[in-house]
Amino acid sequence: MKELVYLSEGKTDRSDAWIPDMLERARTFNKQNEITGVLICDNKKRFIQVIEGDDTIIDELYSRIQKDERHSAVLLIHETTITSRNFHEWSMAFKETTSDFATLGFYRFLEPSKKNSETVQLIKQFYLSGT
Repeated sequence: MKELVYLSEGKTDRSDAWIPDMLERARTFNKQNEITGVLICDNKKRFIQVIEGDDTIIDELYSRIQKDERHSAVLLIHETTITSRNFHEWSMAFKETTSDFATLGFYRFLEPSKKNSETVQLIKQFYLSGT
């Protein structure tokens, strides 16, 4: 089983109206394919997402995400094999924040030496917090 974390930037010419539709489609696809994870959107319409599931399905999904015209600058932050899920209860949890990722400290994990499971734990803690 694979866990993958990526960062991307939403296209600035889009309204926020596409997000609920995208979430509904993602949740349906994820349930059908036993994918779990979380998506967080900051105040500058940047996204950080964790997805977990079958290796082949995660690879195919990430390839589609990289080609998706709704966002750009897709950057792989973390990819690893896992034996248990961090987000087993969510087909696609979502949280929008009024802060930006730099303020939240997410960018410190973009350093090559930091691309590890600490990133996933930071994201999970943030999602579960009231922030």
